[in-house]
Amino acid sequence: MYTVAQEQRALASLMLFEHALLEEERDLRASLGLGGNDIAVLRLVTDAEAEGHLLTPSDIARTLGTSSAATTAIVDRLASAGHLARSPNPNDRRSVVLTPTMSADSPARAALDGSRRRRETMVETLSPAEREALAAALTQLAATLTAGQRRDVTS
Repeated sequence: MYTVAQEQRALASLMLFEHALLEEERDLRASLGLGGNDIAVLRLVTDAEAEGHLLTPSDIARTLGTSSAATTAIVDRLASAGHLARSPNPNDRRSVVLTPTMSADSPARAALDGSRRRRETMVETLSPAEREALAAALTQLAATLTAGQRRDVTS
C-alpha cells in the first residue's frame, strides 16, 4: 500500500543521493584542479576503458550534450595535461578514440578509480532483484529528468 511517508522517504533519499554526487564532484574538481566537464570526460574515458569499449570525441559530445568545438577544447586540455591520448580508431579511419594515459598512481586515476569502485561495491551488495529495480528506477529517473529539462528549456 502506498503511503505519503514512503513518497517523502524516497524523495529525501533522492535528494541525499544528489547531494552526495555534487559533493563528490566538488571534491574531485578541487583535488584535481579540473572543471566539471573535464571530470565528466575523464569518467567517460576511464569507464569505457574499464568496460572494454572504444570512445570517440563524438560519443563524448553526444553524451554530454556539448558541441564539437567544446568537446575538442576539453580533449585538447586533458591531452595536454597528460590525462588522455588520441589514437586512430581501428573501426573508422576518419575518427580517433580516446584512452586514459594517467599512471596507476596518479591522483586523477586514484580518485576516478576510487569513485568507480565505491559504486561497484555498493551494487555488488544488492540482490539481483534489487539491482534490476535500481537500474529500472534510475533509468526512469534519468529519462524523466532529461525530458523535463528539455520541456523547461523550450517553454
